[in-house]
Amino acid sequence: MNNVFCASGILLNKKNQTLILSRKHKKYLKSYYEFPGGKVENSENFYSALVREMYEELKINVRENSLKPFHFVQYKYSKFNLIMHSFIIRRWHGNISTSKNINFKWIDIKKLSHEQLLPGNKSIISSLKNL
Repeated sequence: MNNVFCASGILLNKKNQTLILSRKHKKYLKSYYEFPGGKVENSENFYSALVREMYEELKINVRENSLKPFHFVQYKYSKFNLIMHSFIIRRWHGNISTSKNINFKWIDIKKLSHEQLLPGNKSIISSLKNL
């Protein structure tokens, strides 16, 4: 089974809300939500991958030195093993926007457990409640 290395961003606003994205545009696990981020590509580390993904997915600029390491995830999906580092992001430049087929929403951290997040993201929820 393949290992997939990913980085995810937990964007937090001043209202203690975090941003989640719909996966309706994806083929696999499309009825779920996820934190923004994506796969680490060749010659990238987790930090540089997340900076790139934040721009590609949300059109925002994030500096590597503003990423705060938060939670490490290992999760076995039926098709791959997920190895993911998540980071807290409190500062970014630009206005969040996505392509037409990607929906996002801000949600209070306390209400995250009511959302249908990817199974590999669930362990992040309990850690977020302790912030």
